[in-house]
Amino acid sequence: MLIFEQFFLFYSFFLMIGAKYFLKGSDFLSKWGIGILSLYSFVSWLTCS
Repeated sequence: MLIFEQFFLFYSFFLMIGAKYFLKGSDFLSKWGIGILSLYSFVSWLTCS
């Protein structure tokens, strides 16, 4: 459960970063950035656990 909470915190953090760039204007790049960062955090979470 603790590992899942850690992953959720990283996911929320990356979403927050993506939303910040999304508000700055580049829609396409920000959506891809959110997807890539979320996928990267998920993969790193899987390999660490």
